[in-house]
Amino acid sequence: MNGVSEAEKNRFNYDLEILQNNEIKAEDLLNTIDIIKDKIIDISVVSNQELKIEVSRNGSDQNVVDKLKEFIQKEKNKTYGLKVEYDNETGLVKYMILTILEKNKRQ
Repeated sequence: MNGVSEAEKNRFNYDLEILQNNEIKAEDLLNTIDIIKDKIIDISVVSNQELKIEVSRNGSDQNVVDKLKEFIQKEKNKTYGLKVEYDNETGLVKYMILTILEKNKRQ
């Protein structure tokens, strides 16, 4: 399994799986990013409502983390959803899918 023990896989996945949330405020999302910042390696835009945050157990990219935090700070009145997506080959979490929820209210 690409040099990853079952225990390591379970621990890595669990650390990310527990962060899944169907409704998370921007402030809480920033705290969540601080928790996983050592695992974030890339971000891609899927749509106007969705970002794909690539995670790895082997490092991070602080520039990507900073850009993600900056984006969320600009959208502080929004509510987000966060879920995991797995790598089919390794079984490890590969992406955190960040969705801007439709029910956001403009104030």
